[in-house]
Amino acid sequence: MEHLSTVKALCRKSVDVSGKDVFGFHGTSIEAIKHLAIHGAMPSTGLTGPQFHFCPKRARYYEGGPYHHAAGYAEINGTRNLLLARMLSICPDLDPSFMHEVLSMAEIHFDAVEDENIQILDRIQRCLGMTCDAQFSRYVNSLKKKRPGVILGIRKKILKLSPETGVDEDLFVTPEGGLAVDFISGIRPLGKFEEDEILRNEFQNVQLLN
Repeated sequence: MEHLSTVKALCRKSVDVSGKDVFGFHGTSIEAIKHLAIHGAMPSTGLTGPQFHFCPKRARYYEGGPYHHAAGYAEINGTRNLLLARMLSICPDLDPSFMHEVLSMAEIHFDAVEDENIQILDRIQRCLGMTCDAQFSRYVNSLKKKRPGVILGIRKKILKLSPETGVDEDLFVTPEGGLAVDFISGIRPLGKFEEDEILRNEFQNVQLLN
């Protein structure tokens, strides 16, 4: 991995929430950090193009503040990727289009998911051999504890990419090839698994899903 040493250094540096060079935060998964270590750039977060979304530090809309908001996205991404990995271990011939639908879901609970995604959740349950919504919710909650995700600090130099307004106070940029590692001020793993994979295991236990 050409950029592994850079990723490790950013992880040791962590994310200085009040740092002067920190413009915003981005919540992501350990799989995306492996992609960063390989390619030197973060993968796209947009569903329709090469967009990279993040929450500016100045944001006031989100309950708990922008860092907490990014941590919520980190948990969603980490949990969703682990869920899909578990599904692939049971159903290795999953349709790629269905895998994309799972990775595109913002919520994976029946009490929060949008109506059009109910069928996706039903199919996930069948793949896992579950027939009870409550059983599935408990399973998802157990995955959350295992993969809380990773937070990135985004440097002020991202302003050079002319960020545009996304949903609420989120911003996004559209860098060709993904957001380069130079725009990242630090990496903070939110769980022991994530920290061990970056600093000690060099992503040996992380499988890229797409």
